[in-house]
Amino acid sequence: FPVTIHCLFARDKYTCQICGKIGGELNADHIKQFAHYPKLRFKISNGRTLCKPCHLKVPKINKKYA
Repeated sequence: FPVTIHCLFARDKYTCQICGKIGGELNADHIKQFAHYPKLRFKISNGRTLCKPCHLKVPKINKKYA
């Protein structure tokens, strides 16, 4: 799993995919929910790099598009 996170951050150039902030405290976010899509849990294509502030906002953002 840690290798997957490193690959995800590298793919996204250590940049938050919502606000564009580079570096800092980054989180790996599952695009499709971890609990509902077990086959996608470790797929890099189901992940995105987010800064901590944007990651904390994700549930609100996802409800808007659900």
